[in-house]
Amino acid sequence: MGNVLVVCTGNICRSPMAERMLRAASGPDGPDRVESAGIGALVGAGADPHAVAVMDEIGLDLRDHTARSIDSVDVARFDLILVMERGQQAWLARHFPELRGRTFRIGHWQERDVPDPFRRSKAAFRAARDQLQEAVFQWQGMPA
Repeated sequence: MGNVLVVCTGNICRSPMAERMLRAASGPDGPDRVESAGIGALVGAGADPHAVAVMDEIGLDLRDHTARSIDSVDVARFDLILVMERGQQAWLARHFPELRGRTFRIGHWQERDVPDPFRRSKAAFRAARDQLQEAVFQWQGMPA
């Protein structure tokens, strides 16, 4: 998979959760580097408290996460960009046309977006986490 960048909107919920899952699931055939960013990142913010809580439930820690924005440097550094929604994929194609062909929805294999749980209940975060886990296993080629 090379170097993978996971992108969402604010980089405090979905993309950091997926980043940690991809890192945890990576074996010798996994990505060399996994990072996350946002297209409208809350730069410098930590992970949402609900995201931290639902990731704790599966033994992954988000407490050290710091939100950042995707930038032109990322375009050169990452081989695969995984987004949460079709709209994010379109945004990246407009702003970074050179990413076309390297940008996919993380739910590509399930043919679905991962809804944004921001400002919603812990149950919404848990549902997003579970969808991300399924998607990550598909990208890793492992059974869900």
